[in-house]
Amino acid sequence: MRSLEVLVLVIALCHEWCHSETVETKTLRLCISQNSCENCLEASLSCAWCSDWSYTNSSHGKPRCNVPERLKDFGCPPEEIRTAHPGSVTLVEDFNFKDVEVADEIPVQLRPQKVKAKIRPNSKTVIQLRYRPAKNYPLDLYYLMDLTWSMKDDKDTLVSLGWNMTNTLERFTNKFRLGFGTYADKPLMPFVFPGHEENPCKSALAECSPLYIKEVYVDYFKL
Repeated sequence: MRSLEVLVLVIALCHEWCHSETVETKTLRLCISQNSCENCLEASLSCAWCSDWSYTNSSHGKPRCNVPERLKDFGCPPEEIRTAHPGSVTLVEDFNFKDVEVADEIPVQLRPQKVKAKIRPNSKTVIQLRYRPAKNYPLDLYYLMDLTWSMKDDKDTLVSLGWNMTNTLERFTNKFRLGFGTYADKPLMPFVFPGHEENPCKSALAECSPLYIKEVYVDYFKL
């Protein structure tokens, strides 16, 4: 049993070593394949460029683009080894969240407000943003609805939800307006059957208002 545990441990260590070796080999291959300082520093943060004019070129097995440790081993002066800046993110403005307490006050709903970022070409960075809706932020909610027979169920639902909507909105802001607009389909096929213009609901054996295409009823109100 003891021998089995040792064998499993050895296999795990070998697997980890092979994986690390593979990653290192890929990085080296990526670095030494670059033939200019710009391409070298953009390829990977692990790559460095030797700018010493007397340093031998790749034809002698010492490429100018390599990992810093190998450049030093190959004789490149440390002060001539160029490495890429890893990038940085600096918060410029990060004010606390702020609700609307007086008229014309500017709320703060997003943090941070300004960020200065230095990002290497062909790389990415993550900037954490936080959002919180400001209380009493002005809100306009407008409903435009088709009042023809096919939308009867939706109309009834909207009517039943009317007061619930106002109560829900008041939890977030006391500065809101609700607007309702209506329209009807064009008096043409396939919107309405020929001869049913005065009573579009005739095919459903019901009575409803004639179609209209220009009249629009809009009402904004504050509760």
